[in-house]
Amino acid sequence: MQWKRWLVWSLLALAVLAIVPRHTQAAPRLAGNLITNPGFEGAFVAQDDKTSVGQGWTAWWIPWFEGQPEWSYHHPDFIASAPCGSVCDHRIHSGGNAQRIFQYFGTYMAGVYQRVNVTSGSDVRLTAFGQSWSSTTEQPQNVSNGGTSMHLRVGIDPWGGTNPYDARIVWSSEADALDSWQQFSVYARAQSAQVTVFLYAAPDDARRKNEVYWDDAVLEVLNGDLAATAQATYPTATPVPVAVVPTAVSVALGQNMLVDGSFEGPLYIPCTRADALPWNHISCEGLDLRKVDGKREYIRWDTVQVPIGWKAWWLSPNKNTGAPDFYQNHPNRCSGDAPEGCVAWHNPEFRDAKGIVLGPSRIHSGKNAQKYFTLWSVHQAGVMQTVAVPPGAMLRFGAWMHAWSTNQDGREEFPDSYFSSGQSSMHMKVGIDPCGGENPFSPSVVWGAEHDAYDQFGYYEVRATAQCDKVTVFTHTMPEKGLKHNDVYLDDAELVIIDASGVVQPAPAAPAAPPAAPVNPVSPSSVVNAAPAPTALPRPDGAVVHVVKAGDTIFGLAFQYDVAMDQILQLNGLTKDSFIHVGQELVISAPPPSASTPAPVDTASVPTATSLPATAVALVEPSGRTELCVRAFGDQNADGVMNRSEELLKDTFFQVSDRSGKPVVSYTSDGMSEPHCFTRLTPGEYLVSVKPAAGMKPTSDQRWTVVLNTGTAATVNFGSRFSEDLAEAGDSAESGGAIGLVLAAVVLGGIGVIIYRQRRGRATIS
Repeated sequence: MQWKRWLVWSLLALAVLAIVPRHTQAAPRLAGNLITNPGFEGAFVAQDDKTSVGQGWTAWWIPWFEGQPEWSYHHPDFIASAPCGSVCDHRIHSGGNAQRIFQYFGTYMAGVYQRVNVTSGSDVRLTAFGQSWSSTTEQPQNVSNGGTSMHLRVGIDPWGGTNPYDARIVWSSEADALDSWQQFSVYARAQSAQVTVFLYAAPDDARRKNEVYWDDAVLEVLNGDLAATAQATYPTATPVPVAVVPTAVSVALGQNMLVDGSFEGPLYIPCTRADALPWNHISCEGLDLRKVDGKREYIRWDTVQVPIGWKAWWLSPNKNTGAPDFYQNHPNRCSGDAPEGCVAWHNPEFRDAKGIVLGPSRIHSGKNAQKYFTLWSVHQAGVMQTVAVPPGAMLRFGAWMHAWSTNQDGREEFPDSYFSSGQSSMHMKVGIDPCGGENPFSPSVVWGAEHDAYDQFGYYEVRATAQCDKVTVFTHTMPEKGLKHNDVYLDDAELVIIDASGVVQPAPAAPAAPPAAPVNPVSPSSVVNAAPAPTALPRPDGAVVHVVKAGDTIFGLAFQYDVAMDQILQLNGLTKDSFIHVGQELVISAPPPSASTPAPVDTASVPTATSLPATAVALVEPSGRTELCVRAFGDQNADGVMNRSEELLKDTFFQVSDRSGKPVVSYTSDGMSEPHCFTRLTPGEYLVSVKPAAGMKPTSDQRWTVVLNTGTAATVNFGSRFSEDLAEAGDSAESGGAIGLVLAAVVLGGIGVIIYRQRRGRATIS
């Protein structure tokens, strides 16, 4: 009778399966891990035809720019590790997948990031496993042969920014992690309600294989002694310099507007025309650098290596040896006929400082600094950077510099040989051109006070008011004596906006989350697209006319004026696909049949700061960037307004096209890290098309016209809700559940019959 027992248990199991509802559930997060999809096990989402990243993550890379070698700064491929089969067995740290980033015969600076909600002020730790493969050959697989340094690291932006160049990011130590997994770790203290975690790689040189794999990222909030221990690894505040500073220096609290102000990034080599200024860069690609008839048309400045964002400048030495005033006009050499006291002027050589390990520290903070120098000669030189700023802004530019000037070579057995001696002055200072000019010799440059700092960093500062929409910052040195070593070291430069009293304006801080805040709170003070009240121009006939401003959309105007969108389209002969232009007059409402006075505009529906209309409104971006941001939310009440109780939605597809309709960039929301901002758009008009997630019905317009001006940011909020089809599907599911109950009843009834017959049979036998 054993088979009858098995039959009974099998039928009971079928009954339980029929009763229990069938559904799928996302893989749970690791205990204490705040990161979404930390092991890259979920679906991979395509950002473009070369970019597919684990759900919840966003890919980033630094694009190629003018002046770089053709093999550098590629957009690498982002794909899943799993499809590569058995050859990739050890390219997955755990589970069934990992994030793979690779480029053939080229370099890149790239990675993935994710924004994570945290409690402001909490101590957090990020760990992740990384591995790389850099090789000149395809075989053997997974073995680095003749590879290059890969520079893997992980970082945390305590303010929740998404710029991998931001100087506020706290980075782990770097490692190549060739052919084996290495765990990277970094600590930080959250400064807002979000932090951003970065996974980073930057191969030094082109190879046949430059591949990186990331897996098993963990972001944890620390408690107790562990957090206290972690504090010891945090970067410490910049110490007060020993060098005498002419004026009191305040610590920078505002946002640094410079690109790579800490000089940590990779270096590039520029090219110019031979008849142009050395800092008027052009692309090096395809240039003929040979001499023709003893002359060059183009020059590649191999002696000039500066980080991305910066340019080197110098006084070009006089090479006209036949001129009668040659020795009185910056001569490039002092020959035998030179007058007594002749000093040669040379182009400095620009390099990084990370290879200097003996003598006083030549790096103020981090792992690198900018170095430039001349040998047995003098120079007038420095570096510069042009930055977009709001006109009229009061600015402060500061930097840390020091010099090493001596006739001695540094020798380990003579410690004093690493210190300066014999120089009368280096004329060290910093300056600002308030209109963005790139001529360091222009009288319009505002220079700070000069003072020399030898062998230890001194602080240099200048303040000026922006006269245009951009400024250029300069550093300056000019040694008086042509000693054997005239070296300059520069680090930690900053450009911040200050007010009239000279107090630094702090960067906008994210508001603290309320105690019962939803998963994705939306704070009115941190959102850039709160709609302003509409401005109407009533005509004499009573019609209401709106003058289009940057960021206006037809849908948004309909919402603001509380009129039907079709009414605006019909009155102006437009369609949903039409572009509108800044300065264009749009008729919002027609004149009444007998109007003697202009019709009043109903502004009762103008949204307050606590409700966010789903419209793109362009506002001035303090950093000067031009960006378009997108966000999808679950519009529970179908009013087109994102409020505090409505959460972000994933799997909503945004397509940005230019005025001609050509796609420019796209993005699929992950429901966690939005708003997602496109920061590389040039000023102009764009069309944003939105496709809601499967099963969702739009409550906002699916096509938006957005006008971006220089230094403005616009945000598109797209609302959607579950469609009626889902409700029907729910009814079907309920019907399925009822069927399951009926099936369960039948099965249980059958079991009862079997048991009854079994017992009756036993009774008869007895």
